[in-house]
Amino acid sequence: MALHLHSIAAHFEQYLPAVELKIREAREPAEQSLRDYVKIVKYNDLSLWNIKVSSQKARTHLYKIVRKFREALSVQTSSIFDTLVPMSCANIPVAPCLAEVNVGGRVHKARQLAEDICVAVTKLCEITGIVQLAEQAKSCDEAVRTQINYRGEDSEKEKQQGYARNSRQRLVAVVIKELQALGLNARKAAVLNREVLTRSSLTEVASHRAEELSVRKCAGGRNACIRKSLLPNNQLGVATRRHLEGVVDYGMSWIMKCHKTLVDWEEFCALFTRKTHALERIQSNAEVQWGLLCLVNSFTSEIWVSCVFLPIAVLPDSRVCLYPILYFEINKYPSCEETQIWKARS
Repeated sequence: MALHLHSIAAHFEQYLPAVELKIREAREPAEQSLRDYVKIVKYNDLSLWNIKVSSQKARTHLYKIVRKFREALSVQTSSIFDTLVPMSCANIPVAPCLAEVNVGGRVHKARQLAEDICVAVTKLCEITGIVQLAEQAKSCDEAVRTQINYRGEDSEKEKQQGYARNSRQRLVAVVIKELQALGLNARKAAVLNREVLTRSSLTEVASHRAEELSVRKCAGGRNACIRKSLLPNNQLGVATRRHLEGVVDYGMSWIMKCHKTLVDWEEFCALFTRKTHALERIQSNAEVQWGLLCLVNSFTSEIWVSCVFLPIAVLPDSRVCLYPILYFEINKYPSCEETQIWKARS
């Protein structure tokens, strides 16, 4: 439940700048009116009757200012959710063709393997068509939103209106064709549950992981498209709106699937990194400390000191608790009393 609430709060947080802008637009005129009110309202007349009349007028004017400000703040925010959150697609860098990278100095098989990997990665990261589609959809949206002033008689205006409508419909048809070329087909959305998709796009987006901000912007854009598709439109027919709605639903389902996959990959990568670091620490302990015989020449070449570290415990974070034991050995031709080994625990 906590994860769902955090996800919903983060979804509506992306509309916070637009709400703050609306509040600022309503607050600034009210503040300016209050400043003017303070400058104008002055009681210079000593007559009590005039002061009473002036105070009543000032109170009425102040009430009007406050009421106007309250009315501006009481406007529903649903209109803000109908707008798309700004999302720049043209700034996404296009990956270079890695297959042309020179890998001289490697063996032939390794070079061929590297080239195959580069080609596969380049195909997976190819976003040129998506960027071009985004620009084309943006230009089509601007053309549909543009208001045309028709001139001439009624018959001429009808012809101009018909030409404009046909040109806009052709632009929409081109966008739909490009969407199908990229695999975004409305028929694939027929098996989707829209309510489940809406709930998952609001409550199942992981915070601060796997391109969270982009996923939330896409979810907000999908909600805006659904709300717009329910309204009557003279420019787009019902079938066209349904088709675009299906394309958006299928695209959102694909984005959510990719988001969940990226989250799983990030968790696996973090786990793999932790295990790798643990193995590196264990290897370092094995190479440097475990059973490492350090012979130190002490004073003469006859007496050697060796230090052996024995592991006695392994902590939860893979650190090893070591117990050092010092061995003093006499390496000469000693007597029987001198051949004994003293062990001193530190």
